[in-house]
Amino acid sequence: MSACVALAERFWSANLATPRQAQRFAAAVHALFLAQYPPALQFERFVYLYAALDACFALAKEMHPPSGHVPHSGRAAWLCQRFGMEVPAWADAGGPGAAEVATIRNDAVHEALYMGEPLGFALHGVGASQNLTLELEALICRFLVALIGAASTDYVQSPVNTRQRHGLRLG
Repeated sequence: MSACVALAERFWSANLATPRQAQRFAAAVHALFLAQYPPALQFERFVYLYAALDACFALAKEMHPPSGHVPHSGRAAWLCQRFGMEVPAWADAGGPGAAEVATIRNDAVHEALYMGEPLGFALHGVGASQNLTLELEALICRFLVALIGAASTDYVQSPVNTRQRHGLRLG
């Protein structure tokens, strides 16, 4: 437990000059928690998780500025690459998923559509062995650990496409 407190303290101390970073971290955690509200519909969980992803991106961009503009379709992949993580197929702009997560986000936020239907009328992954919200949640948890300063842990590199639990060892 003391390693966790020391890690958090180092993060807060390192960002005293940029208080927005602490706000972004808290916002990402809060959005992650909101996404876990049991009565929430799948599209609501997705929107909260995407907000947490965007907060993680804003944190990382401030800490490690990218060489150029990173569009929504490349943000999850950029974060994964930044922290040495495998890029999920749904986040890979160059892969078969073609940054599916950004397309779903754009439809939901800009057109009130989720999986081609009005919000609340469709689910992602029906009939497929894929659980986007579960994977996105797991990925955000790993981003948060990496952003606070523990990017080199086994947990950060652990797979996100499983319900298996992965322990976090600090120090």
